Amino acid sequence: MLRVLQYAAREDHKDADCFVAAMLSHGEEGEIYGVDEAIPIDMLTSPFKGTNCLSLVGKPKIFIIQACRGTDLDHGVDKADSDEGAPVDEVDAVSVQRVPVEADFLMCYSVVKGYFSWRNSSKGSWFIQCLCRALELFSGKLEFTRLLTRVNKMVAYEFESNAVKQYMTRKKQIPCISSMLTKDLYLSAKH
Repeated sequence: MLRVLQYAAREDHKDADCFVAAMLSHGEEGEIYGVDEAIPIDMLTSPFKGTNCLSLVGKPKIFIIQACRGTDLDHGVDKADSDEGAPVDEVDAVSVQRVPVEADFLMCYSVVKGYFSWRNSSKGSWFIQCLCRALELFSGKLEFTRLLTRVNKMVAYEFESNAVKQYMTRKKQIPCISSMLTKDLYLSAKH
């Protein structure tokens, strides 16, 4: 996995609009399991930093990670219906001369830090199911971080564990988005 990403980072991305890597495995906080060892996620993303991958400077680098980030179980909480607030105005991007080396990364985790990430034995990961559905429904229509917010809602409200072990039944999950993007991102077919 590390070797593949290091190779990808050395490629010339001048004709690419963004870079996307999806990793589906087991993991713990800060690590994802490869074939024979746990690899720190930072080690997988660092080849794409601005100082290491010049052809992706100023371009989105999206990492989709389906893996546990711990062993805690989300027991959920009941919520009463209420009015939702008005949307917050978006801030326009500002043109800059120098770009931080960590800029334009978008980390899409299947679950928040410390928690177990659920999957259905026949349909697969809750997060990946919802991400695929949201891409089919909203790609090119919604800005990508807004699309990911829809994914969060789908996972949070449409899924609940149903396990043989009672202590693992009726558990919930919420994905985690960590954005360092400096501009809006719309995914659509390239013509």
